[in-house]
Amino acid sequence: MHKAMKLCSFLFSCLLCMNICVVQAASYEISFRGGVNGTVEGQKSVSYTVEENSKFPDEPQVEAKDGYVFVGWNKQLPEVGSLVNGKEVYVARYAAVVSGIRYTVHYVNEIGVDIATQRTMVAEEGNEVTLRAKVIAGYESKEKQRKVIVDKEHHVFKFVYKLIDKDAVDKNANQNQQTQQTTGTETSQVSGQEQTVDKETDAVNGNTKDEIKTEKEEENKTPLAGLFGNDHSNIGYLAAGAGCLLFLILLFFWKKRKKEKETQQ
Repeated sequence: MHKAMKLCSFLFSCLLCMNICVVQAASYEISFRGGVNGTVEGQKSVSYTVEENSKFPDEPQVEAKDGYVFVGWNKQLPEVGSLVNGKEVYVARYAAVVSGIRYTVHYVNEIGVDIATQRTMVAEEGNEVTLRAKVIAGYESKEKQRKVIVDKEHHVFKFVYKLIDKDAVDKNANQNQQTQQTTGTETSQVSGQEQTVDKETDAVNGNTKDEIKTEKEEENKTPLAGLFGNDHSNIGYLAAGAGCLLFLILLFFWKKRKKEKETQQ
C-alpha cells in the first residue's frame, strides 16, 4: 500500500506539470490579409502570434493597388487595447477610387512631438474613415479611436498621448535599437502563389470568392497552442483521466493486499 501511495503521488505531480504546461502554452494567431487588390505591410499576409490575454496587435499598414482605396476589414477590429482570446483572420476590403485623397495620421506626445511612425493612407474624398490609436510602450492615448471625414481641408490627424511610464519608454527605445522586429509579436509572410485578378470577384468587398471560402475554412481550424490545444477544458479531461487511473491502481493494490491476507490466514 505504501508503494501505491508513492506511485499516486508521482502521477499527481506529473498531472500538475502537464496542467501548467497547457496553461502557459496558450497562444493564438492573428492574421491580416491584403486580399486581391492590395498588400499588408508590403506582403500578401501578415500574422502575429500572440499569447492569450495579451493586447491585440496594432492594425497593419494596407497598400491598395492603383485605382482602389482601402475601406476597412471584412469584420470589425476589436477596440484598441483589447485582449486576445482566440484566433482571428481579417481580410482587407477595397472600393474603386473616384476621387482619392491622401491623409496622414500622427502619434504625438503632449508637446506635439512624434513618438511613433506616422501612417499615410488613401481614402475617397468626403468618405468617413475610422482611425485607431497605436499601442505605444510607456504612453496612453487620450482616445482609442476616432471617426473622421477625409477631404482637402481635413487630411492630417493626430492622436495625442500622455506619458505614464518613462522606464517603459526607455526600455522600448533600447529594444528598438537592438532589433528591427516588431515589439512583442512574431511576423511571418503566409506562403502561397499570387492570386490572379481574373477570378470571379465579389463586387462588394473586392475579394475573390475563393479567398472568402479559404478564410472561412481557416477560421474553423484549431488555433496555435501547446501540445493539448488552447481550450482549458482539456485540463478537466486530464484530471478526470488521471483520477480514473489512480483509482484503478489503488483498486489493484487493495485487491492484491486483500488476497495476501487471505492466503496468510
